[in-house]
Amino acid sequence: MSSINDEFLKSIVASFPPIEFAFAYGSGAISQKGYEDTTIASSSSSSEDAPQLDIIFAVQDPLTWHEANLKQNPQHYSALQYFGAAYITKVQDQGPGLYFNPFVDFNGLQLKYGVVSTKRLLKDLTEWDSLYLSGRLHKPVRFIEHLASPVLIKQMSEALSFNRTAAFSLACLMMTPPFSELELYQRIAALSYTGKFIFYCSYIFSYIYIFSLSLSFSLSGVAHVHM
Repeated sequence: MSSINDEFLKSIVASFPPIEFAFAYGSGAISQKGYEDTTIASSSSSSEDAPQLDIIFAVQDPLTWHEANLKQNPQHYSALQYFGAAYITKVQDQGPGLYFNPFVDFNGLQLKYGVVSTKRLLKDLTEWDSLYLSGRLHKPVRFIEHLASPVLIKQMSEALSFNRTAAFSLACLMMTPPFSELELYQRIAALSYTGKFIFYCSYIFSYIYIFSLSLSFSLSGVAHVHM
């Protein structure tokens, strides 16, 4: 049984600017061994014992989306909000193309959500560009009702199918028969850790990029003062 029902997930998505495609993952969305199953029946109820809920939002235009979300949910952002949506989008473009807002309080539940462009998500699913989101989607997730067009829904369905088939095929090639079904699943799950390593490395470089931009702004300001 899931810790959070579908109506609660839909209420979360509805509290943001339009989202084309969304899915929840992790122990907050899918019951896992070692975590207490704390059911949240509606958006008006919550539990301090519930684990963090992780969600990915795929949007058509990240710049326009962040502009709207900064007006609608400015409290979700770090100090980067003062640099504006264009700057946040530049940061998002680094690495696998994700921007995360962690530690968000949603009716007493801790939420972390990541924003990615639909174009970047489709690319990762079909080309394993970073293997971060495609690797995440090798595992069980909860898809949330979205506003995608019929064309995008078809593209996403085909990309998801391709991604799973590729993971299955690669896992089989990496193993020596005979192997059990459980061993196969474990091998498929292990593929995503390559993507996590890439993501964390890119995150470090993103912070270096942010620091260098901030430093250049500061230096240009000092130079302007002394001219």
